[in-house]
Amino acid sequence: MTIFKRITVGLLLVAVLSACGGGGGGGGGLGLALQPLAIDDTNAMQVTAAVLDASAVVVDVGEPGGPIAGVVVEGDSAELDLAKIVRAHVDLFSVLREQTAVAQITGVVIPPTKVQCLVDGSVTISGEIADPQLMTFMPGDTLTAVFNSCDDGDGLILNGTMAFVVVSSVGTIDLDPNSDNLFIPPYNYTFDSTLTKLSIRENASGSTFTVNGDMTLQEDSDDGLFINSEFSGNSLKVTTPVTTDTLTDYQILSTLDQNNANAYTTDGKGTLASTLLGGIVEFLTTTPFAGFGIDFPDSGQMDITGATVVGGAGPSSVTVFAVNSQCVRLLVDPNGDGVTSDIITTWESLPTGVPVDCPV
Repeated sequence: MTIFKRITVGLLLVAVLSACGGGGGGGGGLGLALQPLAIDDTNAMQVTAAVLDASAVVVDVGEPGGPIAGVVVEGDSAELDLAKIVRAHVDLFSVLREQTAVAQITGVVIPPTKVQCLVDGSVTISGEIADPQLMTFMPGDTLTAVFNSCDDGDGLILNGTMAFVVVSSVGTIDLDPNSDNLFIPPYNYTFDSTLTKLSIRENASGSTFTVNGDMTLQEDSDDGLFINSEFSGNSLKVTTPVTTDTLTDYQILSTLDQNNANAYTTDGKGTLASTLLGGIVEFLTTTPFAGFGIDFPDSGQMDITGATVVGGAGPSSVTVFAVNSQCVRLLVDPNGDGVTSDIITTWESLPTGVPVDCPV
């Protein structure tokens, strides 16, 4: 590996926003502004899958070397983990360090510099760094990366722009090109990132994701093994061949313990507008989801709320309970009156909308 550290994709999200199931819809807008969605027995499974997938598109499951953890929902073979893609390319800061010497640049402002990707294509980087030796990041350090059919041999081809601004940083940067780590522990950092027309093509499935929006990444670790992460933002829009989904006012918190069988926790909140679902729902994790490795979570609870139907006592909703790593329970309240129906099924079946027997 070189300064482009390995991007591994697809342990958590066996289908993200492009395959959260439920039928209908398409890759663009509906032509009309989306409205709050009424949740009932007929769509509760697909709504749950869509929310979990929309949350999971931001994060990755607990894997060795992975930054964080998330919830799994299965659909087709398309896979995407934005946080890991963004996090890996923060390492392009080290290219700025090399260019200060190569281009004999005086000061810390780096003009656009083209760098070849490992297999094909290129990335043009520019930025401004306070420490020309790049031993530490400083608040206000910036990096812009413009990808042109960049193929690093990781199964992804990138086009578009990522821009980073360092908010805070404590720790020494790991400049070893063979290391998958951004920092030498202990460390604590916060970066603001903006993704503009970022096109990510996954070779295995042929799926292309186009991403626009903002993401703040915060991560800290004392030993590089137990990792706390937070991913948040105002708006993150992902367009796929089958849906356009937008997360707003979102926050996803995660932990990963690589000393304990990659035990993970994750919880999140936000609003999802989905053309595949044809509406808008809000979600809030009330008990963090928890599990091990790439398994589905075996505990945790999330509340998803939608529209108030005519004559309803309150917002329609579905409450999601992780029963174990095979089974999930949904309590559906279509009228907001506290009278619920019960669906127990497998995690894998959620996108299909058809319950599968799952003894608990």
